[in-house]
Amino acid sequence: MKRAAHEHGVRPRDGAWWRVHQTVLRRWIGDAFRGAPSGYAVKTDLFDEASGPYHHASDLPGHLRFIGLDIDRTVAALADARIGSEDSSRHCVVGDVRRLPFPSGSAAAVLSLSTLDHFDAPSQIHHALIEIHRLLRPGGAMLLTLDNPRNLEVALREVLPRSIVRRLRADRFPIGKTLTSREGTRVLTSVGFEVEGPFYIDHSVRYPSIRIVHMLEHRAPSWAAWMERLLLGMEKLAATPLAPITGHYVAWIASKPRKAPSTG
Repeated sequence: MKRAAHEHGVRPRDGAWWRVHQTVLRRWIGDAFRGAPSGYAVKTDLFDEASGPYHHASDLPGHLRFIGLDIDRTVAALADARIGSEDSSRHCVVGDVRRLPFPSGSAAAVLSLSTLDHFDAPSQIHHALIEIHRLLRPGGAMLLTLDNPRNLEVALREVLPRSIVRRLRADRFPIGKTLTSREGTRVLTSVGFEVEGPFYIDHSVRYPSIRIVHMLEHRAPSWAAWMERLLLGMEKLAATPLAPITGHYVAWIASKPRKAPSTG
């Protein structure tokens, strides 16, 4: 996996677009983990928690306790300092999602938000999902999102020169391979998960929206507030036939069966 070390440090995420993003994901987190058993919820990267107030450690249902993991020591340390100051029961550790440093069956939930699409090969996504399945206890749940390759912005990113992509993007984390909705469902099922989905999330045009909202917040706050409402409203596209193209992320809610499947 490419390290999540960022070329110019962790950029702060403290604007309206990130607030919208957190609001959208909070709804999915609540739906995914409502029926999960009590215990630890492991988040598979900590970029959001390291880079701003609009993170997901605070979005878990009350019966789950947050523990975060990141392969990058700097990101893990920044996240631990930020969210630990908010709630001392939250902890962050350094580790690789392909070799999780936790015992089998020790987590009630896993929150994996566009983490596994940082790998150089789809086979690494498969390996990481095997590890997550091992980590979850029976009845445990995972919310998984990956970059949606059918999204026009993601598809364009794949064909443009990397130098242009770096200038246009609002983030500095590495871009890797992803899976289509069909491939993701197939891999999750092959690992042993029960799968709901695919679903599609974040229906605004991500990178231009981040920059436009940031500009409006500084120059025309009333317009920024209108833009924020517009971006939230665009999530209604998730219920339309356009969703597989407009959604920036493809998502699954996957659970580990309470009983092993019968072999007889």
